[in-house]
Amino acid sequence: MYPMTGDSGGFPRRLRLLLPIFLLIGAALVTSCGPSKEELMAMERARVEREARERAAEEARRKAEAERIARINAIEEAGNEAARAGQHQKALDFYREVLGQVPRYGDQDQRVRNSLIKVVRAMPAPPPVPDGVVRSMVRGETMVKMGGGGNFAAAAKEIEDAVTAAPWLADAYYNLGIVQEKAEEFGKAMQNLKLCLAAAPQSPNANAIQARIFALEVMQEDQQKLQSIAGSWKSRNGNNYTATLQGKKIRIVGTRYDEVTDRSRLKFWYVFDLDRKGTSLDGTVSISRDSHHGCNFPEETNPVSGSLREDGNYIKLEWKETRYNWTWQGAICTGVGSLGKQMNFVELVERTGK
Repeated sequence: MYPMTGDSGGFPRRLRLLLPIFLLIGAALVTSCGPSKEELMAMERARVEREARERAAEEARRKAEAERIARINAIEEAGNEAARAGQHQKALDFYREVLGQVPRYGDQDQRVRNSLIKVVRAMPAPPPVPDGVVRSMVRGETMVKMGGGGNFAAAAKEIEDAVTAAPWLADAYYNLGIVQEKAEEFGKAMQNLKLCLAAAPQSPNANAIQARIFALEVMQEDQQKLQSIAGSWKSRNGNNYTATLQGKKIRIVGTRYDEVTDRSRLKFWYVFDLDRKGTSLDGTVSISRDSHHGCNFPEETNPVSGSLREDGNYIKLEWKETRYNWTWQGAICTGVGSLGKQMNFVELVERTGK
């Protein structure tokens, strides 16, 4: 044992001798708890270098895309020059090269197709139809006759192959437009029917085709209005609902609460499946309720009707649903009774997101 002395604050003599060593070790441990200054500087250099590489890669991508677009535009202009010089086959070759490199249904695609059609119409005889075009047309027409939304989409793909191989064929554009109308791709259908008119302006069906384009404009406007209601809504009472589109049908899902006591609420789930005719809505609503104090309530499905405001920013739905009373003692449900069906409604008045 070593005697304690008051001048060291209670430390034994041997511990006093070791204290500087402990302090050095502690300082080293504290220093080792985090990265050193050199390590921090290396990490910062690595970050700066990484960001510089990313900027350089992004700039290279932008430059490559700009060069690609410039090449495509140069090919289109070469086609225009050949067309002005009456070099129809040369112009046709340039235009077809462009179409293979631009997005279908984009502005440049539409413009080049119109230019190509003008060149073909100026030729003494149209180019030979490539192999496979007739096959694609027949396959598409057969799929349409088979019916069904999936068949319409598949048929459109087949006929799209035909207008890719022979982008001057009026019949191919017409058939593609009709199929796309059935598939509810109204914007694409309008583009192809316009190309059909460009390829065959003297067609005896020209007036009917133009009328169909006008009708498709209305269909597209109506479709856009319907699509605008998809997303999140809030009811006038502050409850949350979500609207989704399933083809021509609208599904609206939401919840609401009924105050049972000062300290408890009953939760309701609603699923509305609706068809729209103009601004009118009709369909069914499926209703389920939370279990409360052990009381269970049966699910039910009832007819529902309603309306959609012209601008698409307000929906009102009305239906009948069963009301219940119930009793409980403590935490145990002692009975549930029906009060019959009563009218209910909801107003969706605020768009809260897509």
